[in-house]
Amino acid sequence: MHMSTNSETKSAAVGTDPTADRPLRADAQRNRERIIEAASEAFRELGLDASVAEIARRADVGSGTLFRNYPSKEDLIYAVIEARMQEWTHVAERALTEPDAAKAFEEFMLTAADAQYRDRGLFEAFKEGLLDEPELFDCKERAVCLSEEVLKRAQQAGAVRADVSADDLGNLTAAAAAAAERSGGGNSEGSPYARYMRILLDGLKP
Repeated sequence: MHMSTNSETKSAAVGTDPTADRPLRADAQRNRERIIEAASEAFRELGLDASVAEIARRADVGSGTLFRNYPSKEDLIYAVIEARMQEWTHVAERALTEPDAAKAFEEFMLTAADAQYRDRGLFEAFKEGLLDEPELFDCKERAVCLSEEVLKRAQQAGAVRADVSADDLGNLTAAAAAAAERSGGGNSEGSPYARYMRILLDGLKP
């Protein structure tokens, strides 16, 4: 992904913002929500190279409104990834409430593969190491800690080999998503990554 967006920022910021004269707090909050929703959708479908102009169009806001909320495209990307990581913490928290640790681990892994396969922007963020950026440290740390808890429960239950780490889980689910993408998603086992995940999950057993 090309992360230098100065020229795009300058060109997209030109023009009159129809919402600039309505600085209502409720309107501003709705604008932020629309921008994040539109950016999430655009990145999911088009990857992180989706243009700022396309995101503003989908959010139905002026470019001035977008850049007041997110001064650069990088800021917007980080905000979307942070929202994705917050969603992921909820997935992990639900897994920790499942009494069957082995079942919880398997569903957790399948959900991770599904998210990376279907969300092109998230997949690119993982691949390009954006989660290691300082701006995303806190949300990544929280997600990793919860993932470790899901893993440890499964290991203690004898469902997962002891030499597996939380970092391994992200790499393995990313590998399954990448394999499904390269194969064109064509197989007869349900979701495009199902066969690859089944092989990986078998390999994770003691």
